[in-house]
Amino acid sequence: MTIDGILLPDPVGFTIDDVTGVNEVTLLSGDRRYVKFDKIKKNIRMTFWGIDDETKEIIEDLALSPDTLTMVLDNKTYTVVSFTGPTFERIKGPRVIYQCNWELREV
Repeated sequence: MTIDGILLPDPVGFTIDDVTGVNEVTLLSGDRRYVKFDKIKKNIRMTFWGIDDETKEIIEDLALSPDTLTMVLDNKTYTVVSFTGPTFERIKGPRVIYQCNWELREV
């Protein structure tokens, strides 16, 4: 898996959901309606297991990027922004490794 040309370990699991946004429209009568966006976007949730400090810092830097990111996952390319997270949880043991959950949204 790569994000902006940076090679990351493949996530142990990921889900890709379709998300349809909505706009609120007020009619002349004063009634409010919700209209779906034309484009269906992808919501991508990934879980990484056993990542080290270096990979953790790379993911944190990518998540803080104000620019859009180009991600290649499962041989498909997505243009995304960090949506929630990443959240890290330290895994017990003699080595310092983490579990990471990260959610991205297609632009």
